[in-house]
Amino acid sequence: MPEFRHPDEAEVEARGEGWQVTVLADERHIPSLRMAARHWTVEPSVRTSEWSNPGPDERVLYVISGRGAALVGAERLDIGPEDLIWLDPGDTFALEAADEPLRVLDAASAMGAGVTRLIADR
Repeated sequence: MPEFRHPDEAEVEARGEGWQVTVLADERHIPSLRMAARHWTVEPSVRTSEWSNPGPDERVLYVISGRGAALVGAERLDIGPEDLIWLDPGDTFALEAADEPLRVLDAASAMGAGVTRLIADR
């Protein structure tokens, strides 16, 4: 049977000034789910705190809308709609919106579903 969750049922997992991460689905919602899906919203000219992909599995960030940058380790990647960022285990990342809101889908397998924040909110 399909699982359906309305947006107002989503849990805000973390937030800072001008950004938040919402859990769309994970093993708490669907016990057999082998992944986690999150939605990042970053307001214009805002940068998130730095996060880590603890692994052991990869994580994918998919830009739904907006423009900005993905800061992966020491590398700065300009991102826009439909861009895909593949993160290896151990990679650190932050998101930065340009002059419009940035919306990103974050998908990780169950083994690497946890996210660790490294630096306090900016």
